[in-house]
Formats: sequence, structure tokens, C-alpha cells
Amino acid sequence: PQVRQGPLHAGDTPEIAGMKRALSDLRVAAPDLRLSLADGAVRLDLGQTLTATPVAGGRLTVAALPGRPLFASTDGGGALALTSAAGGPLPALEATVPRWRLQGEGVVAEVRGRAALDFAPAEDLTLTAAGTLTTGPAGLTFRPVGCVAVTAARLELGENDAEAARGALCPTTGPNARPFLEVSDGGWTLTAGLQDGAARLPGFVAAVEAARGPLTVRGDRALSLSAPALSGRLVDLAEPRRFETLAATGAAALGDETWEGRFDLAPEAAAARAPGPVATALLRHDGRTGVGALTLDTPALTFAPRGLQPADLTPLGADFITGVVEGEARFAGRFDWTPAGATSGGVAEARGLAFDSPLGRVEGLNSALAFDSLAPLTTDPGQRLTAEAVAAFAPLNDLALTFTLAEDRVRIEGGRATAAGGLIRVEPFDAPLIPGAELSGALTFEGVELGEILRTLGLGEDIRIDARVSGRLPFTRLTDGRLRISGGQLAAIAPGRLSIPRSALSQVAAGGGGEGAPPNMVEDLAYQAMENLAYDSLTASIDSVGDGRMRLRFNVDGRHDPPQRQEIRLSWMDLIRRRFTDRPLPLPSGTEIDLTLDVDFNADELFADLIALDQARRGAATP
Repeated sequence: PQVRQGPLHAGDTPEIAGMKRALSDLRVAAPDLRLSLADGAVRLDLGQTLTATPVAGGRLTVAALPGRPLFASTDGGGALALTSAAGGPLPALEATVPRWRLQGEGVVAEVRGRAALDFAPAEDLTLTAAGTLTTGPAGLTFRPVGCVAVTAARLELGENDAEAARGALCPTTGPNARPFLEVSDGGWTLTAGLQDGAARLPGFVAAVEAARGPLTVRGDRALSLSAPALSGRLVDLAEPRRFETLAATGAAALGDETWEGRFDLAPEAAAARAPGPVATALLRHDGRTGVGALTLDTPALTFAPRGLQPADLTPLGADFITGVVEGEARFAGRFDWTPAGATSGGVAEARGLAFDSPLGRVEGLNSALAFDSLAPLTTDPGQRLTAEAVAAFAPLNDLALTFTLAEDRVRIEGGRATAAGGLIRVEPFDAPLIPGAELSGALTFEGVELGEILRTLGLGEDIRIDARVSGRLPFTRLTDGRLRISGGQLAAIAPGRLSIPRSALSQVAAGGGGEGAPPNMVEDLAYQAMENLAYDSLTASIDSVGDGRMRLRFNVDGRHDPPQRQEIRLSWMDLIRRRFTDRPLPLPSGTEIDLTLDVDFNADELFADLIALDQARRGAATP
């Protein structure tokens, strides 16, 4: 028999053309087909399976259901099981027709089953459905009961194919609802609502979840699709993550073998505080050439208290940003692909950002980062970040940092800032992008006023020091976020002065004075020595000593240098009668002094207090 499902067209996809050819030339074998006539009734039974073999390959089988005729005129229909085996152009099919009947010039059949096929642009497409199939002079319709489960191993988009696609296609409802599937004149139309759609996008290292919306698919000389109102979620699959989950709304269409789409993206985390889109994504893919592009563009994004925050968009930088961010940012990027491969890139700009950090308040941060890849997220070498001021252990001004972003870390290539009348440099180090990861680096100091740093740390009332120092400060940020210093060394680059009032000294260990010298006299002279000390050499070691505490050990070589010259005047009788032991003695000017001084303080509490004080002064708000 010849079965025609519309004429072949030059624009038919290979899958459609193959099915049309297969159904146009079948070889049928029915070894046990039984026709019964009794009392004017006609009954058709299958004793053995009926087999139809297309010339193009594959096999169709029809079997009777137990105890049911293939056809009975008394019922006007019958029942059957239909199977299509793989190996030819026909889809793999397993279907049961528990009831079919003649209706007018056509057939109405209850159908449930599963079909698997390649149907461009889908590979390994499967459909599982149950419903009513109706044929007649006008064509064929299918109305499912509930939704049709759909999966596809791959949806072809050139170098950016979607994988592991799944979802449910549900019939539309309402007085003007069209049938789920209509076939006529060799063409077909599917009208449905997509629910729970999902797919992985390996080229973007992302996934689509919870997609839904109406769609219409047509197949004639070419496949077309219209999805005018889609919504869903875009989830980052990269490690470390580049962006937080985004809600996507927009439209997609396929026509003339070209995909087009436009979607607005909004961060789910900020839905209540900052509703509305933050970016627009545009998609175009030419299926004939395999050339396509996806562009991403944001307007100028404003960060504000109780409004949009960078943490709503990306987890990157979460270890460094501890409070509300104010300022502006924007991003523009694109993915491009051809049959030869795929590329991506973009630019992220930040203007005038202000926020709290573990180092202190950051003001006026600016950057323009050039990404050479968006999947994974990496930059060209030599990216530059600047900040007007950072309220760290000393006020840092004109901060400039150069770095490269790799897949799993930031390579700090160097940095510098003016501070306390000198210069602080950042030595190169790697900062892993894993949240909470430990990192180590070092700062070098060039001609920095040590007294200004001590005043910032709240130690200036206890130690008044005029010292311009240079040195190196190695640091480690632990997994719990605390900073530790080990082996820090500073040295004065010029003579200076040191003054420590005796009220700040809880314990003084002094030596000298000669055998039998009264202890109180020696301690008093030590107090005087530290109140007015001019030094020629000063070094300091800095180390964390556990429990969040830090120790500064000063070694000073100098001389006593009070404002007014001092000397000890004793008569012979004073010496003989030891009258000097019962009264204070002035320490003579110019007395040489070798001083070792330990200063111990709780650095964790101190830094936390400084940040809290700064927030209180500014009336810092939380989002």
C-alpha cells in the first residue's frame, strides 16, 4: 500500500523526509489475520503480530490486545498495540490503543505511549503522552490528557548546544484553545504551554531552570517556533560561581533556520529591594552557517542602602566587602561562535564605589576590567583597580592595584598607596577565589611615619614616636577571615625621638646602677630615659602571638635628651652619707640608652572596634 503524509519538499528536514519516504512504501506481512462474519457483524482478529517493513528500513508491528479484536463492527472499532523498532527513519515507538472507533470519514483513538526520535534541532528526543487522536478529511489532531513529558539529549545551537533538556508540554485551555497537535496537508502545528523546562548550557557553563510560557511550533517546508512570553531562572554552574541566580523573562523564535531571542535578567536575591531587570540578553544563531552570538548588557547600575547590592549579582568579592556598597557599575559582554569554535569577552566597570572591608572603609574605588573569557571568567593581564582612600591600619590614599583574574584565583601583580607620609607597596601574591580560602602575601613600607600608624591603632596616647621607617610585613588571612602577621620587620631610616609616659608603663625591667643600687632609683631613671629618648637606631618586630593578639617589640639605641639639659650634682658628703638614695635624681642628658620594649594588644578586637567606630560615625545602614 502507498501511504501519503504530504508531498516531499526540498525544504524538508532529513528526519521528515525519511519518515515520508518510509510511510510511502511499506511491505506488510500478516501471517494470521482472521476475518469473521456472523449475523451481519464483521470482526477482525490478529492471531499473530502484523509486520510492516518500510523499504527505507526499520519495522512497524501491530499486535492485538489480549481478549480484544483488532476491529468489531458491533463496536465500530477495536484495540491494538503499535511498535516501531529502531534501525530506520521512523521513530522508536511503543503505543497502546485501548480503544479506537470509526467516526464519520475518520478515526478516533485513545492512545498512550512513548516515542523516541531525532528531530532537528533536537537529538534523542523522547515524548511520553496519553490522549485522544482524531483523523478525518481535514487531517489529524491529538489532544493529550494532562501534559506531555519531553526530554532531549541535545538541542542544536552550533558551538553552544543545550544538553539534558527536559520539560512538560501542556495543552492550552479556554474557549479559543487550539488542539495540542494538528496535522494537515503535509504540515503540522503544535500549540502548548511549556512548564518546568530545564537544560544545561555547557558553552556558557550555566543552566536554565523552571522555564515556562506559551509556544507554537510548526513543521512544513521548514521548522518554526514562536515563544512570545517565556520566563525561567538562569543558574551559574561555574566553580567558583560568577553570578547569582537570575530570573529571566522574554521571547524566543525560530524561523528560516535562525534562532532569535531577547531576555531581561533580574537578580532573584533583590526581587523585593530592587525589582526590575539589571541586564538584557540578546541571542541569534543561524542554523545554516552555524554562526551565532549572545550579548549581555546592563544599564548603569546604582548600588544603594536598602537597594541593589553587588552581592545580589555576584559572589565574587564577598570576602572583601563586609558592608553596604554605594556607587555605580555596568557590564557589557558577548559570546560568539562559529563551526570552528567559540570565544567570549566583556568589560566590567565600577565607578566611585564605597564600602566597608576587613581593612577598613574603602572610598572612591574605580576599575574597568577587560575579560578575555566569560566561561571560565578570566581577564587579560595587567588589570588596574584604584581607590581614593582606604581606612586601614593607616589611612591609605591613591591606592592602585594591578592584577590578573584566572579561573580559580586572582593573581595580584603589585600595588601601591601613599600612607603616613610614605609609600606602602603590595608584593605579588595569589588569592584563591574559593570563599574563605587561606591566602598569604606581604606589604613593604618605604619612609612611613610609624607614629601616625600607632595613633590610628589607638596606641598614640601611650607611645609618642617620631620615626620614619621602612620594612616588610608578611601576612596571612586565615580561613576564618582573621589576619595574622609573622616575621614583620621595620627599621628607622633616620634618627628620631621616642616618648613613653610612665603612666603607660605597667612594668619596667631595668638594669644597671651599680651593685647595691636601690631598685626604685634605677626604675625612676628608666622612666626618665623613656620619657625623653633621642635615638640613632630603632627596629621593630611584629608578630601575631595567638588568640588574636599582636606583639610589637622595639629595640632602640639612643640617649637621654630632655628639653632642658640635666646633670647630677652630688657633694662628697652626699656620696659618703648616701643621701641620693632617698630623693629622685635627674638622669643626665646624653646618657646612652639600650631599650627593649614589648607592646602587646588584641589586634582582632582593635580592628573590629575601628571598623565599628567608623560605621557609627557615618551612620552606616544595612540593606
